Amino acid sequence: MGLVCALFAPGVVRRRLGDTLNTLLALANEALFKSRRAWRQADR
Repeated sequence: MGLVCALFAPGVVRRRLGDTLNTLLALANEALFKSRRAWRQADR
């Protein structure tokens, strides 16, 4: 099913995949930033 959708509507699928990846990357960066800040405060 996914391959068929990708073949028939590559633009939409790519846009959705891009949005999902961007969201995941943003969440990962935020988590890393918070964890690093927490580690720095713990070191002090």
